[in-house]
Amino acid sequence: MMKLLENYVEKIVAGIDGTPEDKADMAEEMLVHLELLTEEYIEKGLSEQEAAKMAIKQFGDDEKIGREMQQVLYPYRKQLFIFLAILSLFSSSGLYLAHLLMKGDAEYDWLFVSISLGTVLLVLAFSHFRSTLRKRWSIVVLVFHLLLWSYGLLGAANLSGGLIESILLLLTWLNLIFTAILLYQTALLPGAQETKVPAGKKVIHILYITTGLIICAACLFFIYGGLVMIGKLHFMMLIFITPLIIWGALYRLQLVQWEKQQKIVLWTPLFPILVSLVIVGYLLLSFLA
Repeated sequence: MMKLLENYVEKIVAGIDGTPEDKADMAEEMLVHLELLTEEYIEKGLSEQEAAKMAIKQFGDDEKIGREMQQVLYPYRKQLFIFLAILSLFSSSGLYLAHLLMKGDAEYDWLFVSISLGTVLLVLAFSHFRSTLRKRWSIVVLVFHLLLWSYGLLGAANLSGGLIESILLLLTWLNLIFTAILLYQTALLPGAQETKVPAGKKVIHILYITTGLIICAACLFFIYGGLVMIGKLHFMMLIFITPLIIWGALYRLQLVQWEKQQKIVLWTPLFPILVSLVIVGYLLLSFLA
């Protein structure tokens, strides 16, 4: 009987963001209520197994309860994801149509990726699955969404339609701002084995996410410059994303280093920025030569 009740409660708390202590407290409280309900059904003549099943049925669907508890604990996260998803889908369509109608040329591939990411954001907002998986996938999707709309910013700035350009630039900046906000919030959620995010780990996340935004902007600027000069994508442009690759690797290594030795190496986020400056210097020298 107890195993059945514990498995039911585990399904509910597995999809809730929070510390292990918070989840344990919630699980204990729910188990007490379920045991009382089970005892009532046993007194009515049901077997322990049947009584437990009836108690679970009366308690309600585990996914629905998990979603409601997640909403109570983090009341604005779901709304922010929904808002960002709708904003992304609307902005993508507007930017695509503006380029198609005003310039006679639009990037279908960019539209497809943007619509796909907007749809995934909606799925993340409404789905109920393990919090550790949700955090991991949310960060991945938000990082790609940030990259996508950093490139979209270049496309919006390339329009020359007065009011339309201003509106699309505003929508693009809103996409970038809300994506960055959600990225910070999601990264700073406690891990599966953490009572809270340690101060040192918060510093790592904030430092790397902030420098990542700068490096992302620099990489896209390089690529855009290459497109202006060459007129098309070229495999040599891959060198422009080198700082971003280095940044991602150092971010991961720093988190591993923290888990092992509780140590922060503050200079490491600056290294990809230095690489970006080296690329700028090389391009300037090549241009002047």
